[in-house]
Amino acid sequence: GFDVIHTNKTVATLADDEILDLDAEQIQLTLSDITVGGTGSIDIAATGGGTGTFSGLWLYDSNLTAEDTASIALAGQAGSTGNYNQGIKLTNGSLVSTEDGDIDLDGTGGGGALYGTGVVLYSGSSIAAGGAGNVTIDGTGGNGTSNNDGVATNSGSSITAQTGNIGITGTAGGTGSQNRGVNIAGTTLTTTGGN
Repeated sequence: GFDVIHTNKTVATLADDEILDLDAEQIQLTLSDITVGGTGSIDIAATGGGTGTFSGLWLYDSNLTAEDTASIALAGQAGSTGNYNQGIKLTNGSLVSTEDGDIDLDGTGGGGALYGTGVVLYSGSSIAAGGAGNVTIDGTGGNGTSNNDGVATNSGSSITAQTGNIGITGTAGGTGSQNRGVNIAGTTLTTTGGN
């Protein structure tokens, strides 16, 4: 069968040094808040693997928080048919943040004609690494026709690192027009001590 994890209005705080490991073909967090601390981590991987129209990992108005030196790693593979198959999608003010740890996102868009984006930040969503934490975003567009960006952001979203580095790598997919590796629009990128 097709494995799906969907949280709705879930609030979870793990003990220090614990690891949250979620792994399924499709994962959606809705109105949810998850926090880890110490040397722990949040590791979420949506592996795709099925036909259909779906984003691999979708955060809708949800917060992932890593305190102390805990880290966050997200991965997503989208569906293989239809439009808007996005590997990792952050929307509606979602926030992924660390106090002093790294944040890594790795998303791959799916098949279909349009908008098979690897990683997208929409509607005021944010990624913020505190302390010496680094932000690394790697996105690969799907194999459709148009608008299959590797990484795309808009609508007041932000990506920040305090003294760490921000690295964004995007590989365009598609065979038609407006397939961009990295498409940053309406977004604030800030680092005070890194690159």
